[in-house]
Amino acid sequence: IVANATSLCILSPVPLIVLGTMTEDHILIGFSLVLLLVLVAIAVYLFVNYGLRESHMQHLEKEIFETEYRERREQYEPTFTRNIAIGVVLCILSVIPTIMAGVMEVEDYMSGISVGLLLIIVSIGVNILIRASMIKSSYDTLLQEGEYTKEEKHLKKKTDAFLGAYWRLVVAIYLGWSFWTNNWEFTWIIWPVAGVLYAAVPGIVKMIICDREK
Repeated sequence: IVANATSLCILSPVPLIVLGTMTEDHILIGFSLVLLLVLVAIAVYLFVNYGLRESHMQHLEKEIFETEYRERREQYEPTFTRNIAIGVVLCILSVIPTIMAGVMEVEDYMSGISVGLLLIIVSIGVNILIRASMIKSSYDTLLQEGEYTKEEKHLKKKTDAFLGAYWRLVVAIYLGWSFWTNNWEFTWIIWPVAGVLYAAVPGIVKMIICDREK
């Protein structure tokens, strides 16, 4: 759910960017803006729905228990490594369409299409990364390893409040910035940036909490 919701957020500005560079028809541009808001609304619904469902499973992350899932986790390790590599490679390669468009000095509508391709590739890469990470996280939760050792579980209780609202805050910033500047062709940049920062946010929050507890 989280992977699909994130992909929807990344894909939401694609119709507006592509149609905005291909036509000046206000009806089509207005339709693409409506489609953007619909996709973001669906994504927010998925985030909220996941959060409510996840609340029923929080005891798996916060309680201490013994279980045997090591064999399954070991079998999944090669798949996890491969998917992480694929996701990272896709995110790196996503800039190729825009680079080619810039080098070839193509028409504006082709530049819009290249940005659309960039976001589509990024959305696929991020989707793969999130799915792989969440499956790995599930095994770590059950085995009380990685981020789910006794110490990390104690720290996780304090970081959940910060991380739970991350993507909803990103959506609010994106919509506020876009409506304020009316520069939808540029504000899409917040999605790949937010995706990169998301990997760093938990570590930063933990560092701040640990410093305060010392």
